[in-house]
Parts: sequence; C-alpha cells; structure tokens
Amino acid sequence: MQEDKEGFFDTVDTLISTLEVSPAMLKSVRIKTDKTTGRRANGLLAGKPTWADYLVNKGVCFPRAHEATGKLVTYGVKKGKSLKI
Repeated sequence: MQEDKEGFFDTVDTLISTLEVSPAMLKSVRIKTDKTTGRRANGLLAGKPTWADYLVNKGVCFPRAHEATGKLVTYGVKKGKSLKI
C-alpha cells in the first residue's frame, strides 16, 4: 500500500528542501525597480495574464494563449509599446 504514496513522499522531501533554502535566497534577491516600474506603468508586465485570460475567454486554449501573449509582451518590451486593454 505504500507504493502509491511514493510520489507524495518525494514531493514532501522536495518541498522541505526548497523551504530550507528559500530564506537565504530571498535575502539576496534584488529587484531593479527602475526597470520594473516603467514597464508596469505602461502595462507591459501586467499585460500578460490579462491578455492570456482574454484569449482564453475568446476560445483559445490556454497554452496557445500563453505562448501568443508571451510573444506579444516580448514585442512590446522591445518596441516600448503598451499592452493595456
């Protein structure tokens, strides 16, 4: 009966290891607010989930919507375009 739980036990072990290293990793995270603030202000960072959701609501499957939106965001960042709906 234990064989069906092997995946669960592996997941717990991985989660514990991840949680043990997370505090040290988070202490060293540096966010370049000068880079993110401008993109967020013109909709480039916030655009991806919104556009993917829009496409899904129009009948596009999520993986295809996510891929298309990723390309759109990349284009917008390169060209300095806003993606606001």
